[in-house]
Amino acid sequence: MMLGLRSMAAAAIARPALLRPTTAAAPVATAMAARDYMRGIDKSPTRKALAMSQKFSADAPHLLRTDALLAQATNLIMRDGKKAKAANMLSSALEHVRVMASSPTSTLPQGVAPPALFAEAVDRVAPLLETKAFKRGTKVLQIPKALNERQRNRRAIVWILDAASKRPEKEFAKRLANELVAVLEGASEAVKRKNTLYKLALANRVNVNIKMNI
Repeated sequence: MMLGLRSMAAAAIARPALLRPTTAAAPVATAMAARDYMRGIDKSPTRKALAMSQKFSADAPHLLRTDALLAQATNLIMRDGKKAKAANMLSSALEHVRVMASSPTSTLPQGVAPPALFAEAVDRVAPLLETKAFKRGTKVLQIPKALNERQRNRRAIVWILDAASKRPEKEFAKRLANELVAVLEGASEAVKRKNTLYKLALANRVNVNIKMNI
């Protein structure tokens, strides 16, 4: 009996790979396909995300989840892991921007979607570089360093959120909307911070070629 089992096992090993049954590989492939599908945020949006995004954009219902800039802003607004609440506040702020832009007395461009106005506001505040403090001997040098696109956007969104937090309105959405309008009008504190950073970088442009040993 033992010899028969050994001979059957040896025959199974000796068979070509193409003749072996492939039923065991099917569940693995199915699981991988399901995992890839669940990972795609644009393929399986929740009803709540669709309802929130449709408030301000009927043409792009997945924008809150697929647009990189809005997703980054949502993550920066989020507190204590409450991402749905952060997305709701951002969509409410964009809705306020839409209402203010449609006003006859508004100086904002007419017919422009709120996400485009948000992107324009971030682009106006986003700095191209930053300064890093580096100590050499007894001196502290400010060394200008270039930023990539994601770093620029993050710095701009953080500045806009900081300036919005100082406004007197009670609702966060209204504070953020008014700050975005102020950025587009050139009267925001975030724009002043960008200009101050540029002045500091210009004053220390001689330190650009210094290598920091960090």
